[in-house]
Amino acid sequence: MSGCCQSAVAECHFGPEKAREQLDAYRSGGPDRLTQIALAMLREQPITDAGLVDVGGGIGVLGRELLGDRITAVTIVEESGAYLSVARAQAEGDGTFASWRFVQGDFVDVAPGVGRADLVTLHRVVCCYPDYATLLSAVSATDARWALLSYPRDRWYVRAALWAEDCANRLRGDPFRSRVHPEEGISRTMREGGFRRVSETETWFWRVEVHARS
Repeated sequence: MSGCCQSAVAECHFGPEKAREQLDAYRSGGPDRLTQIALAMLREQPITDAGLVDVGGGIGVLGRELLGDRITAVTIVEESGAYLSVARAQAEGDGTFASWRFVQGDFVDVAPGVGRADLVTLHRVVCCYPDYATLLSAVSATDARWALLSYPRDRWYVRAALWAEDCANRLRGDPFRSRVHPEEGISRTMREGGFRRVSETETWFWRVEVHARS
């Protein structure tokens, strides 16, 4: 599922209330633990003067934390208009708006036009997409030298937790569903796109990986 159907699901699940909740949490406590792990892993790599394409970038936390550090320009590709509105307002408010670009849509559809993409991040995004191979192939089709992925581990207890979450969403009439994709399939797709994994870590629930190519 992609295009308008996928976007409609994102608009339903990732609406204004969740966007405000994430903004409040970020303002009060900074990046959450998994995002801190992702940031630390990126800062270990020789990434400099790079253009970031943050797929499913939400309210723009990764871009905000990296801008002026390793990153000189940020493009957020996000299906939720509510999240994009919050990210745009933050950039306007802190005077960095000229360094940002905001693209609403499915990354698979808009990837050819995203522009400079030295680094592509998919932070908690792969699990939101039904066809992970098509999504990751879109990353490979950019000129990115670096990619960061974070996604749920392929473990029974993770599947059980997401099943319970999906049941709760179903009861609320929320069409969003999370997916656990095969780790080896993800690795194979990245290798086929010319990437090699250079860093990885795990929590009990998540895998975080940095991939690079020459």
